[in-house]
Amino acid sequence: MMLINANSKESTSFSYIKELAKDQIANLKTIGVLMAFGLNVMAGSGCSTMVVNADYDPSVNFTRFRTYSWVPAAEKKSSNPLEDDTLLMKQVQYAVNQTMAGKSFLLDTTGKADFMIAAHAGTKERVNVANYGYRYGSWRGYARNYNYYAPLDDGPRVETYRYTEGTLILDFIDAQSKELFWRGRATEVLYATMDSQKTISEAVVKILQQFPPRP
Repeated sequence: MMLINANSKESTSFSYIKELAKDQIANLKTIGVLMAFGLNVMAGSGCSTMVVNADYDPSVNFTRFRTYSWVPAAEKKSSNPLEDDTLLMKQVQYAVNQTMAGKSFLLDTTGKADFMIAAHAGTKERVNVANYGYRYGSWRGYARNYNYYAPLDDGPRVETYRYTEGTLILDFIDAQSKELFWRGRATEVLYATMDSQKTISEAVVKILQQFPPRP
């Protein structure tokens, strides 16, 4: 069984689900909030930079999946403090359950679900370098009715921004074959004043907009 991405056509075997999830959030450090950015200007204007995509197994008949359950926490225990944050995971599960119910999927608690869901979350420190070209000096006159900023001669102005990027991954696993058949992920940059529950809900809704995949 192979997963494909509609854009990159990357593939992966289910036997590496845990490794792939770890790769997606490798070196991620814990942070008390999830997902949003703006390099100050974007954050202040309320604009979102969330990036969402999904991979899936094209050989799977998605119409046979109607009920789901959650992978028990004991089976997905990790060394990632964010994944072990039970409150955060409850927020993710609540958002997923609400969204899935809106799509007519049923949460099964009898052990007979058609598929299982596992959630992975984490953060990673990033660095953005912006080159603004030559610096500009004082305002100087130019001809009679024109003014201009004279460029300085000490080279281009380069600024470095450090920010934290958050990722949420949802894995959908066939309950019978135990194979991963769909994966959705949302990535966005974090800032300290954000509403974590609101951002988690937004990420979940956008991820699950791609489930089931369109023919």
